[in-house]
Amino acid sequence: FVQSDFSPINGSTGTLDFAGEPITLGIRTSNSGGDTIRVGYDNFAATVETTSNDSGADGPVDLPVSAGLLAHFRADEGVSDTAGLVDMWEDLSGGDRDVANTGDDRPTLVSDVVNGLPALRFDGNDRLLGSLGTTLSGASIFALFQYTVASSDNDYLYTIGSQGFSGSQMPLSRSNGERAYHFDGSIANQPAGTQITSNEFHISAQIFGERGADSHDLYLDGDDTPLLSTNASNDYNGNGSSFIIGDWQADAHHFVGDLVELVVYERTLSKAERDAVEQYLNQRLTGSGAGPATGHRVT
Repeated sequence: FVQSDFSPINGSTGTLDFAGEPITLGIRTSNSGGDTIRVGYDNFAATVETTSNDSGADGPVDLPVSAGLLAHFRADEGVSDTAGLVDMWEDLSGGDRDVANTGDDRPTLVSDVVNGLPALRFDGNDRLLGSLGTTLSGASIFALFQYTVASSDNDYLYTIGSQGFSGSQMPLSRSNGERAYHFDGSIANQPAGTQITSNEFHISAQIFGERGADSHDLYLDGDDTPLLSTNASNDYNGNGSSFIIGDWQADAHHFVGDLVELVVYERTLSKAERDAVEQYLNQRLTGSGAGPATGHRVT
């Protein structure tokens, strides 16, 4: 039995009458204030599942792909700050892979940056540190972000792994102006014609292992053709114990811009799965389910 129109609000109550038959009742609610849900029952088991959508933005709360989810960060949930400076960003995957910083080089939590969503703002000196707790070979990494500096020189949005050999790192960066830049732990890749434009929000999907264990493909804004395709000299083997948001390992190549969401999977997603996650992020960005063809400029 499904009661689809049972929706008491603002402290009101509702009653379902099943004529004394034993039932199991599941209640799923989307609320903006962390409301307490009280279930009174007689002769049935009750379970309550709550989700939160307190961003003010339309769209799904849950990721459309859960298998292999390693870490999930959203600027509208799980951010602890002191006077606006972020102390910790909670991993929403349930894996407790939080990132944190106790120093002065912390990003700022800024409200209503795009589509009612807040963002973590990195000023070129900020970083958050953590561990993914595993070594990644196949991986899929998604981000909703914008660079706010006109020209970049190795400005890292995130880095997984440590420098050592070709295939030991999984970062996303820009260099030489607005060119996409992928340093695989040994080899620098920044070909012409791979622009990640400034002052526009973008959705990136980095897929490792799609064309083989040594392959890396960067997709931007829902395009089916990779913006950047590279192959390392070795199979990818990124040590997730080194996980940095907003910088590279040397604390010298910092991101300048806004980060709304970051999702990490410990496997190579299929095209259909990639499309679904990109569509989810685009719905967060614009309120529309269609994949964007270009960056989303905020005015």
